[in-house]
Amino acid sequence: MNGRRTATPNRILNYHKVDTKKELGITVVHPKAFRKQVEFLVRKGYRLVTLSELFFSQDEKTIAICFDDGYQNVHRYAYPVLKQFNIPATVFIITSAIGKSNDWDANLLGIKFMHLDESEIAELIGAGWEIGSHGIGHRCLLNAPVQELEHDIGQSKEFLENKFQSQINFYSAPFGKINNRILQICQNSGYLGCCGFYPIKLLHRPCEENYVPRLGVYMGDTPQSVEKKLALDVQTLKWPVMKQNFINFCNNGTIIVKGIKEKLAL
Repeated sequence: MNGRRTATPNRILNYHKVDTKKELGITVVHPKAFRKQVEFLVRKGYRLVTLSELFFSQDEKTIAICFDDGYQNVHRYAYPVLKQFNIPATVFIITSAIGKSNDWDANLLGIKFMHLDESEIAELIGAGWEIGSHGIGHRCLLNAPVQELEHDIGQSKEFLENKFQSQINFYSAPFGKINNRILQICQNSGYLGCCGFYPIKLLHRPCEENYVPRLGVYMGDTPQSVEKKLALDVQTLKWPVMKQNFINFCNNGTIIVKGIKEKLAL
């Protein structure tokens, strides 16, 4: 173990959208910026693998790139860049959104994005990518009844494994929000781990065995700021973690808007 490691290390960079289209938010990374970030990481000697391979690696220079929500722009813009460097990634799929627009989201100003369809997901798997579950309908499940948790976590895994004949090892909790009940049900459902955001407490103590912390990459991130998200010492990692926690807090607004839309639709 490296003596500088005084925090739970972050070995995962989590993206949402890689696209030329803009939105009212910060989750879209321009394809040119994404390419620069990948090229920078490769030059710096990082080895990029799937999340399952990373889970069993102790190498500090081995990292993983993930994509939450499973947007079509991942196939259009991110996949060609990663393919050029023979890099696989892990994409988390919302099972009810496959091949559809993101109507589940707040969609401020009516800006929408399409999700991967079945053929695109199959192509990524064939290229060595890994898929994971992002639930059935991308709902915050912190206060959901146990039966609803078991359905969202367990049934989404079963659906994806049957549909794509691919082992589903990880669940990415919508909005990165996880509690002990979610962790336990993920374990009971056969997942290796449950992915969430990086809470501040992990700067000072190790995380639970099956909790997989991740730091997001957003619009405005530079290759250098991306590398800081992979730092091994608390002082360097502290600011990216604080920023991530602020972004995660702001996600509460999206959860509220989404909840209102769901109630109005009833």
